[in-house]
Amino acid sequence: MPRPLLLLSWLARLPKAPLSAALRQGLPKQNAAWPSGTHSADVKDAGWLWLAAGSLRGESGSRRPFFCGSYSASSVIQFPLPQTGEGIAECEVLKWYVKEGGAVEKFGMLCEVQSDKATIQITSPHDGRILKVHHQEGDVVKVGNTLVDIEVDGTEVTATQSLTKDAHQDSEEEGRSQSNTPTPKDRAPVHSTPAVRHLAKTEGVDISEVTPTGPKGRVIKEDVLRHIQSRKGGAATEPPTAAIEHPDPSASEHDLDAPICKPILGYHRAMVKSMTQAATIPHLHFCEEINVNALVDIKKKLINSADIEGVKLTYLPFILKTLSTAAHKFPSLNASLSSDLTQMILHRRHNFGVAMATPVGLVVPVVKDIQSKNIVSIALELQRLQKLAVEGKLTITDISEATLSISNIGPIGGTYAAPLVTPPQVAIVALGQIRKLPRFDSKGDVVRHSVMPVSWGADHRAVDGATVAEFCMEWKRCLEEPERLLLHLR
Repeated sequence: MPRPLLLLSWLARLPKAPLSAALRQGLPKQNAAWPSGTHSADVKDAGWLWLAAGSLRGESGSRRPFFCGSYSASSVIQFPLPQTGEGIAECEVLKWYVKEGGAVEKFGMLCEVQSDKATIQITSPHDGRILKVHHQEGDVVKVGNTLVDIEVDGTEVTATQSLTKDAHQDSEEEGRSQSNTPTPKDRAPVHSTPAVRHLAKTEGVDISEVTPTGPKGRVIKEDVLRHIQSRKGGAATEPPTAAIEHPDPSASEHDLDAPICKPILGYHRAMVKSMTQAATIPHLHFCEEINVNALVDIKKKLINSADIEGVKLTYLPFILKTLSTAAHKFPSLNASLSSDLTQMILHRRHNFGVAMATPVGLVVPVVKDIQSKNIVSIALELQRLQKLAVEGKLTITDISEATLSISNIGPIGGTYAAPLVTPPQVAIVALGQIRKLPRFDSKGDVVRHSVMPVSWGADHRAVDGATVAEFCMEWKRCLEEPERLLLHLR
């Protein structure tokens, strides 16, 4: 029988023992004397008995007793995959930095995992030795499932650290549950974050009626949105799940009737989720072409300048800066819709997401505060984000808080597109390939222009076609006459 269960059984058989009675009454004060009649065997296993007493009493509040002592003997810690962000229920293991039997230091790298939002490096909480690695590279691990078993040898480990952390989280969440949502005595408490509770309250949803899919039974934002959709009569959208590959051992690689099933993971899963939401938005589209002769000339003059040595100068920093300039005049495209669709939120910060193709899929890192950056600083930030994207090391901070998105299909090819808005944003622009094309000038003569086709997609609930057209025309003037940027210098 496992030791904790054995101790529980032993304690249950000794209901009148002095130590058992003391434990049932509460946790002894630090340095307090043990009750008279306490045996040395009782004191030896006192730490485990404190935990056992709490389990028997069934308490979950702040008075729950915890093991507050420490031990120096070898012990095995089962280290789980921690919560890596709001709404993240599982991650894919990309790379292991440890092996079974190898040593690991406190805060040393254990593994690298990827959620549908970012790549995260998991570190060890203790010094010790890796006894077992529970998952292989490429496996999808649920939050809370054990990643590794760590043997802690000759190192004192205080169980209070992890236990009290969970207890504080449970206590705080139960406090929020009691203060924000009155719960009948016969109803289990609902665990969720304040933001999710606010969304449910705004939408008039009883959060206790929402089916939770988050870790440890938590209600997450997607659960509330799914509940709202089903309440309105639409089919509830199930959370995207990875397609499980079931290879047929008997099927030959030349068997054309045997399909190949690939799991939808990482950034691809994020795209599935965002585009599923985008499909519910009524879109309007607007296309235009921009003469970028002046921009081409400026780039040629600056490309070899000593002032930008080490900077990879492309057209994109100029495009982002001129978009920011147009957003000052027409802020309604640098905006988002509130969750209840009753407010337009105009953003003072110009955080533009730039779609990038990587070996692991499409990702949209965000260049932040463009309104206060110059061309060189924008170019340097794009270089940093591009490098991290290729290496798969973008953080959640790098890909969050976008207020407008840019899809640059030009390096691949193509002219016009029909881009889809990523909610809660209200606009996105796709950039086509710059080409030399014949055009008529103001005198009617045929001249050669460097033409960049652009395609806008916008949420028609938030903006109308005239607003998108006016924004695009202002942006076009800034690109065709770059000297206009001098008017906006601070």
